[in-house]
Amino acid sequence: NINFSEEIFRFNKIGLKDGLPSGTGPLSIVQDSLGFIWFPVLGGISKYDGYKFTSYKTFIGPNDTTYLPEIFCVFEDSNYDLWVAGKNILGKYDRAKDNFFCYKIVDPNSESSLPSVYSIREGKNNILWLGTYEMGLFSFDKKSQKFKQYNHEVNNSNSISSDTLSDLVIDDNG
Repeated sequence: NINFSEEIFRFNKIGLKDGLPSGTGPLSIVQDSLGFIWFPVLGGISKYDGYKFTSYKTFIGPNDTTYLPEIFCVFEDSNYDLWVAGKNILGKYDRAKDNFFCYKIVDPNSESSLPSVYSIREGKNNILWLGTYEMGLFSFDKKSQKFKQYNHEVNNSNSISSDTLSDLVIDDNG
């Protein structure tokens, strides 16, 4: 127990014996607006309701394609929609269906590398910003469901400072 200015905080540890999937080393943990705690894990994401874990290992994509995602981060936006991201994937949780729908960030058949997303933040105008490892910054327009990539340009002082972005901060301009 820790005592700060008359407040007492108590920490409970949960682990494998409580049902937390093995291989868990989440880069982010989020408690959503309904109180569930979400953990990105190897091979998907797990939801903890205070008593048990529920694992989501398969995501649904366009044309009912199924994906086995590698998830690194989780984020709840201002509309209380839960988003997860990882290796070339952005997933949105459908609370009514209790499943995730996924968007591929780049065409997996393309010649380019596949982005690993380590950070999601929400900007203005329904835009999600995705920080990646070595692939720059991606924006995702929630209305059009389109991605746009931004990369570091050596001779452009207005470009992003690096193509590796482990965390993002949104300024007043969005």
